[in-house]
Amino acid sequence: MEETKEPERQKKAIEGTAKVKKKTGFKRFLDIFAADDLDNVKEYVITDIIIPAIRDNIVKTIKDVTDMIFYGKKRGASAPSSSMPRVSYRSYYDKERLEDRAPRVRDPEDIIFSTYEDAELALEALTECIDKYGRASIADFYDIAGVTGDKYIGNGYTDNDYGWRNVSAAYVRTTRDGYIISLPRATDIRSR
Repeated sequence: MEETKEPERQKKAIEGTAKVKKKTGFKRFLDIFAADDLDNVKEYVITDIIIPAIRDNIVKTIKDVTDMIFYGKKRGASAPSSSMPRVSYRSYYDKERLEDRAPRVRDPEDIIFSTYEDAELALEALTECIDKYGRASIADFYDIAGVTGDKYIGNGYTDNDYGWRNVSAAYVRTTRDGYIISLPRATDIRSR
């Protein structure tokens, strides 16, 4: 698999027609909590909630035992000397750390193919693009489906920056409107 710097623009790979189905706000909300994110949610819960809670309980227990040994009783926390509320900057720093760790993702609009064969042809062309260039962008996917120009109004700049390096988990599924390719999350393909 030889990766070139500038992949050439893809040609329409299907014989029939395809149309863009804009995602509703509810569908976009559901996509945020898709199965792909379960690992990220699990990692966040373990590293940012469970482990710190266990650590804090262990430290508190050690402190209480030490106080009981040296003072004969557990000492209470001292009250703050002023009535000013305490400002915690932890959320600011945690947010910054999470933003560095979070992968950048963008999902393309759903493309409805009129036939199963067209959806398969599009998926095959997307796979060939990855085999040839090491990646395929969202813009490549739209070109392959023939939904660029008047039919699709999108952000061409980010459509070229996000895509896939592997679509082996992708598959064609039936909907009431036609056929859709279920693709993995599109990630930033500019690096590497």
